[in-house]
Amino acid sequence: MKSVHFNSLLVAVAVVAFGGWLRQLPNRHARSDRTVALHYWPVFAPPLSALGASMVGMWQVEADDPRFGGVSGLAADRGRLIAITDSGTILRLDLPGRAPANVTLHDLPAVAGRPDRKVGRDAEAIVRDYTGEGWWVAFEQRHSLLYYDAGFTRLIERRGVAGDLPSNRGIEALYFDRAGHLVGLPEATGASDAARLPDGRLALLERIVGLSGLRSRVIASNVDIALPLGAFENPEAITAERLASGATRLWIMTDNDFRSSNPTLLIAIDLAPGR
Repeated sequence: MKSVHFNSLLVAVAVVAFGGWLRQLPNRHARSDRTVALHYWPVFAPPLSALGASMVGMWQVEADDPRFGGVSGLAADRGRLIAITDSGTILRLDLPGRAPANVTLHDLPAVAGRPDRKVGRDAEAIVRDYTGEGWWVAFEQRHSLLYYDAGFTRLIERRGVAGDLPSNRGIEALYFDRAGHLVGLPEATGASDAARLPDGRLALLERIVGLSGLRSRVIASNVDIALPLGAFENPEAITAERLASGATRLWIMTDNDFRSSNPTLLIAIDLAPGR
């Protein structure tokens, strides 16, 4: 029995060591900017039970570029969405309903570590700077915060992340508090992203891992929305914008881990004025 347990331990150690070695391998080369067609395929979404929240739509999103996928952060920007992938690529997406819809893919000019390795470019969150002039991006593996200009063409500042975080459980959400301080929430908090609502409240995208898979919800003061997603659909990105009607629209995207068998989903939810 001791021999069996020892052999099992050796196998487990070997698997972990192999995974660590695999993450260190060069597996990416920078590509030039590219704009391609963006396809939105409507997906049935049941009505929401949360008071004051209404489902606008859910879409499966596809684009013909291998960099599309792995969405880990989201922001609204002048009638488009900006997504960051966990491979260090910026996606500028036209919204559903626009015809034709396109997405522009842009690799960040600098990342947390070596750009040809997964551990160097594992971006997990994005937020516009408090001044409105640029963008902050959080990276895990090589835990750091990088500040880029408005067009993501130049790295302006690089900051370390305080605390002893596991390599693959770093900052998942970024936001500015009311005093203008940049705040990062690690994965251990249960938050997979965060968004500042137009009225100043903070909305958290929470992910609960259980034996039956994932359950996700959006929570804020006076808001608690269970997301109608499957057990293996992983929402990792949220942003909010004010509509002309006074309502707030939440945009949420899922991370498909760059697996063709997993869809990338976009969800739009409206909060009634005052919610």
